[in-house]
Amino acid sequence: MGSWRDPLVIVGAALAVLGLAGCADSPEPGPSASASSSPSTPAASTSDSPTPLAADDLALPAQFDGWSAQESPTPAPTTIDNTPAVMQTGVYSDGTGTRLVTLIATRDKGYLESLRKKTSDTTEVGASVCGAPQDVPQAVTCTRELTGGLIQVTATGPAAEELGAFTNGLYDSLG
Repeated sequence: MGSWRDPLVIVGAALAVLGLAGCADSPEPGPSASASSSPSTPAASTSDSPTPLAADDLALPAQFDGWSAQESPTPAPTTIDNTPAVMQTGVYSDGTGTRLVTLIATRDKGYLESLRKKTSDTTEVGASVCGAPQDVPQAVTCTRELTGGLIQVTATGPAAEELGAFTNGLYDSLG
């Protein structure tokens, strides 16, 4: 039992609240590339930019593309598997749906992969990987790699393609 579960507990609790609030009608890249054994050969990337945005330099916006955060997302220090991290969480709404967005800056290079292993029925939507969270099968979650972290968007109701497009749009708004 480590503190790595804290972000998962937050996401699970928020999804339960979204489901109870009637938000069910509302509307990840492939595994992160490891350092190449040949420094002259860059790793392939599915994103539009050659290198993912740096998580340490990002802040979730109060608004983007018609979506507004219910409260201004603020960074909060936490620990993931005994590794210091900074997590920002925002609940975004556009009047028709709700999305739970988490931006995590961590030096734990395996965290994104561990999240994706806990997701079933995965599909790639652009540079995001989306699927059903293991413990919340009614939900859809999408992750997108950042340098030193990730963006995770979770909701009930939308198809993976719709949530993946939202995740990629949020990523684009940050860069």
